Amino acid sequence: MPVIDVRTRASAEIAALENGASCPWPKLGRLCGEVERFGLWRAEAKSFSEWVRQLAARLDLKEGSLWRMLSSARFYVELQSSLAKRGIHLPLLDKLPESVSPESLELLSKLMRVAASTVTDPLVKGLIEGSVSRAQLRATWLAYRPVLAGRTARGRGVAPPRFNQRDLQQRNSRLEADVMAGLLVAGPDWTGTANLSRYELFAQVRPQSRSSDRRIPELDAVAAVQDKSGGVVLHGIDIRGGHILRSPQFLEYVALVEPFCDFLWIAMRDGDVLESSNSALPEHLGLLLATPTSVRVLRAAQCVHGARTGDLAKGLLLRGAMV
Repeated sequence: MPVIDVRTRASAEIAALENGASCPWPKLGRLCGEVERFGLWRAEAKSFSEWVRQLAARLDLKEGSLWRMLSSARFYVELQSSLAKRGIHLPLLDKLPESVSPESLELLSKLMRVAASTVTDPLVKGLIEGSVSRAQLRATWLAYRPVLAGRTARGRGVAPPRFNQRDLQQRNSRLEADVMAGLLVAGPDWTGTANLSRYELFAQVRPQSRSSDRRIPELDAVAAVQDKSGGVVLHGIDIRGGHILRSPQFLEYVALVEPFCDFLWIAMRDGDVLESSNSALPEHLGLLLATPTSVRVLRAAQCVHGARTGDLAKGLLLRGAMV
C-alpha cells in the first residue's frame, strides 16, 4: 500500500478516535504499528516514543497501555504467520475475539520463549476459543519463569532471552516447569479427594520457621485441598528432573519436609526412573508421572499426619497465597 494511502487512512482513524469513536485494541495496535513502520510520526513529533506519549494523552490512555497494544499486535501477526507454516490457522488480527487481551498475548509471548510448542500450541488454541483465561496463562508463565532465572531483555532493540537447549541448568529447570504445567492442567483428580469444594496449587512454598529450626526446606509445589466438610489438606510435591531418588541426600530431604505435609508426593517426567526406584522409596510417598499436559498417579500417597502442617499453612498465608 502506498505511503500516502496509509497516511490518509491513519490520519482519518486517529481523528475519529480523538472525536470519541470506539476502537478495539487490535485496530489501535495495528494503527500504531503502521505509524512507526511508515514514519508517519515525523510530521508531529521528534520521535516515535514522543508520538505515542502524545497520542496516549489525546486519547486519555496510559502510555504503557498503548505500547502493550502495539507489541501484542506485532507479536500476534508474527505468531499467526509462524503457526500457519505448521498448518495452524488463526483469525486475522482485526478479527480477534474480544476476550483476547493484550495482557494475555504478552504472557503468551513470554511463554513461547521458554516452553515447548506442545505446551504453547494448546494455550494458543484455548485463548482464541475462550477456554484459556489470562489467569491460566499467568499461572503457566509463573511455572516456566524460573527457567530463564529472571533474565529479561535490557533496552529497546535487545532480543529477549530464550530457552537454550545446550544449557544444562535451563534443561533441568524446564523439566521441573513441565511437571508444574502438567499439575496445573490436570486439576485436583490426582489428589484422590472426594467431595472436593476447593483446590489451589502454589509453586515454591517455604513453611514458616521456628527459632529452633536450623534449616527449613522449600517445597517445589503445594496443593491445598478443601472438602465439602470444610477440612483443608496440604499435599506437598517434590519435583525431580532426573535426580537419583535412592540417594541419602534425597531421603534426608524427605525426612525434613514430611512433617509439614498431610501427604507428600514425588513428581517426575521420567517414568522409568520412578518405576525403578519404587521399591526403594518410603511407602508413604506418592509417585506422579507428569508431562506438560497430563498427570498420572503411579502410586497414591499415604497420609503422614505431619505435625507442622500449620507452619506450611502460615507460609502460604505470608506469601498471600490463601485468603
